[in-house]
Amino acid sequence: MTYIVEASYELGYYPSRWKEAIVYVLRKPGKIVNDQKEAGAYKPVVLLNIAGKIMEVLITLKLSEAVKKARTLLKLQISFKAKRLINLVIKVVTDIVYKS
Repeated sequence: MTYIVEASYELGYYPSRWKEAIVYVLRKPGKIVNDQKEAGAYKPVVLLNIAGKIMEVLITLKLSEAVKKARTLLKLQISFKAKRLINLVIKVVTDIVYKS
C-alpha cells in the first residue's frame, strides 16, 4: 500500500476514488423529538478511503518537512507544528491581552 501511495505522490496523481467518502448521519444521544428538526441534533460520521488518508498523512509530512527546511514559519507559529502545547497558546494570548 505504501508503494502505491508513494508512487501516486511522485506522479502527482490523486485518484478520484481516494476522495470518496461514506457519510453516516447519527442522531446525538439525549435529543428529543422536537430537536430532531435542527441540524445540531445530528452528527456526521465520515468513512474515508484508507489510501486517501495515507496520502494525506504523506503530504502533511512532506509539507512539514519542506516548511521546516525553508524556515518559513514564525517562532510563535502554533498550528501545523508538532509539540506546540496549549500552554504556549495561553501564554501568547495572555501576553497580547496585557499589552493591549
